[in-house]
Amino acid sequence: MAGAKKAGKMTKRMLALLLAAAVGTGGMDTGIYAQTVPAETETSMMAGDDVSANEKTESDYDGVPAEDIYEGKNFNVTFTLTERWKGGYNAAIKIENTGDDIIENWSLGMDYSGEVSNIWNAAVSAHTENYYVIKNAGWNQDIEAGKSVEFGISGQENFNGFPEGYQLIGQLNDVKDDAYDIDYAVSSDWGSGFTADISIKNNTDSTLEDWVLEFDFDREITEIWNGTIESHENKHYVIKNAGHNANIPKNNSISFGFKGKDGSKSDVPKNYELKSYELKSRQEYMGDSFELDTDGDGLPDGVETKLGLDYQKADTDGDGLDDYDDVFLGFSPLL
Repeated sequence: MAGAKKAGKMTKRMLALLLAAAVGTGGMDTGIYAQTVPAETETSMMAGDDVSANEKTESDYDGVPAEDIYEGKNFNVTFTLTERWKGGYNAAIKIENTGDDIIENWSLGMDYSGEVSNIWNAAVSAHTENYYVIKNAGWNQDIEAGKSVEFGISGQENFNGFPEGYQLIGQLNDVKDDAYDIDYAVSSDWGSGFTADISIKNNTDSTLEDWVLEFDFDREITEIWNGTIESHENKHYVIKNAGHNANIPKNNSISFGFKGKDGSKSDVPKNYELKSYELKSRQEYMGDSFELDTDGDGLPDGVETKLGLDYQKADTDGDGLDDYDDVFLGFSPLL
């Protein structure tokens, strides 16, 4: 028994050495593809032919609508070719939230060799070489758990294949102190209670999107409008926008109001921290950064990507040891 255990450890060490030697050979996409196949291919498969769903040839697309499904971490993307003709096509792209939390203010990155000539229910935020960043249309910026959003694109060229990968690339970031001003004003105070308003002014030349405001306050807020209380712990409040006022236009303001009790008129909110959603850098959302450690396991994202690990998951193989521990104990983090 002890010999078998020792042999297993030796095997893990050997595999770890092989993985380490493979650094530099390129990373692996951690998403999973499940491509549906055209009708004639499906018929061939039913007849007993050995046809792989991952084998794509140009004939796969001839006049037959088809779709490709990408399974990412807490989201799926379904790309459906709805129409195709010589010199053009239309497609529908659906993003499904498969996680437990709301996907806030989504932006979708995709590696796509096609040329998007038209888009609806979304907008092209950036396009560099074969990489697109597609941004929500504002009214459809949040995706609740178990729900989905859909947008469409068209191309004025022959369709030549599905996107090769997708990333959800929005991130809640701190807004610099000089980029905004906060004004607090008490509307009325009757001793046992009060009403007040907080306004947020955007001092920048770009929109602050999907804002969240944190502050400390000695008085208790019992009711709020034009905002929602995300959390309240030990006098610390986290206030989220109400949806209709999620974005603060450049050089503009929004406000929310609330009713409360306790304390006195001299008590005012303190230690404001404003956050808004921004796009991450390409290195951040592709897992290529050697400075970031997204999953907090001790291995930089870039190292994990090179080793074929999931840079968003501390324990890629689910063996109870973080990837860092696997690597530095001589075990393979993939077994």
